[in-house]
Amino acid sequence: MHGATGEPAPGHPHLLRYARVRQIMRTIKSLPIMQKQAGWSRLQLTYFSGSDDEVREAMRSVAH
Repeated sequence: MHGATGEPAPGHPHLLRYARVRQIMRTIKSLPIMQKQAGWSRLQLTYFSGSDDEVREAMRSVAH
């Protein structure tokens, strides 16, 4: 559910959790560490998305 137009959206504890998981992934760049920190038994990429710049930077490091 969203907040009224012009008002902040209501907060939810899961938003903080997933924001932290995204921060860990962007900093450490390790899916297993992200999974363990989040307490997931299975990896859930649904909550992580990379920006176009992050994808470009990652692809530059892949050997040709």
